[in-house]
Amino acid sequence: MVFVRATLGLGEVMSNESTGLMYFALHHKCGNTYFKKALTEFSELSVDPAFEFATLLPGRAATASFHCPTLVRLRNFSLRHLLLLPQPAKVVACKRDPRGLIVSCTDYHRRGSEAWTTAPDQRYGGMSYQALLNSAPSEEDAFILSMKHVAGRILNNLRTLLDAPDIYFVALEDLSWDESGKTYASLCDFLDLSSRNRELLISSLAKHSLWANLKRHGKLPKHSTGGVSDSSSQRLQGRALREYRLLFGDLHSELGY
Repeated sequence: MVFVRATLGLGEVMSNESTGLMYFALHHKCGNTYFKKALTEFSELSVDPAFEFATLLPGRAATASFHCPTLVRLRNFSLRHLLLLPQPAKVVACKRDPRGLIVSCTDYHRRGSEAWTTAPDQRYGGMSYQALLNSAPSEEDAFILSMKHVAGRILNNLRTLLDAPDIYFVALEDLSWDESGKTYASLCDFLDLSSRNRELLISSLAKHSLWANLKRHGKLPKHSTGGVSDSSSQRLQGRALREYRLLFGDLHSELGY
């Protein structure tokens, strides 16, 4: 991978020479939980080399340092923060149809699935984020609120990553439902893993997919709202769709949807 650390003012080009440092740029409702489970399991099983697993938030980017080889889960990173990280490294970013992400975020936060969504927040006039969304007079209005807050921040971060060189984008839809394993194999090709570690990562990625969960348990995991399906994207209609186009244009096309 070739990566320019322009924001540090160094101007040099950093080349990737199999250091074993790998970044996974993930966002809420866009591969964060899935990769946390898969990479944690893989790191515990990996051999020759054995990988460590770490999680990093944007506020720690400027001071981050890692032992190699390390798999680093980057939570809610924009390109600005990504450029501050130690290099060289291979960078994987998980993407999702933005329209489906908005719907998923709205559904998930309206049911108060995480503690922060139910806590009073001065940004919302002392209401919780869940209460704010549930106060919307219609589903369309709830989608619009989501776009202007949490879902919007996620999409703006994803958009910045499109400007980075040589990031490997992998679709959450494919990770969730590709029973053929081609998606996992292509990702491992990019990461250039040893033969044994390649087998282990493919196994972990498949094990924690939605299709595997459905086969094992007959239902989707609790954190999944609409199963990362086309039907979620199609729910964004009317005023909500017009607001999406106003705020994000053709971001879905830019991301390959």
